[in-house]
Amino acid sequence: LFRSANSRKMSPVPLQGAIRRFTDQFSSYMDRYSVQFDHAVEPKGLRTCQMHSSEFDSVLFNLLTNSMKAFQRVDTRTPKILIRARRDKSHIVLRFEDNGHKIASKYRDHIFDAFYTTTEFSQDDVAGPGTGLGLKIVSDIAESYGGQITLAEPSKGYITCFEVTLRSNQ
Repeated sequence: LFRSANSRKMSPVPLQGAIRRFTDQFSSYMDRYSVQFDHAVEPKGLRTCQMHSSEFDSVLFNLLTNSMKAFQRVDTRTPKILIRARRDKSHIVLRFEDNGHKIASKYRDHIFDAFYTTTEFSQDDVAGPGTGLGLKIVSDIAESYGGQITLAEPSKGYITCFEVTLRSNQ
């Protein structure tokens, strides 16, 4: 059922609830591939600036499908994803980490370009083949809300980390 009024309404997105709803929605998909998932939001009531919740969902979805393709590329035995969010002055910082495939340095300057992809295949119907649009979409959304996406240093136990900043509601 399409909720046209809700899909166009802009409001601060509560990160704890949005991430939980997103992971609940994709739990059977992640279970199918035995993905261990964890998340942490501090402070718990952290919210984005006024934005479309569907855009925040799109950020999460595009990062998730990239992780799933990275797991397939190297046949990750124990795939895991960590999403953390925190406040940094007037922005929220969303870190999306996985232990899949490391992005080679020769690709790092191009991964946010439209239609640039290193993935021509995918073994499942959700992630699909790479179109080169996912990270460009995330970049465009972040920039439209006063932020950016960068490839960041991953935490111990993880291989890739994307850091997305957006203005907070504070």
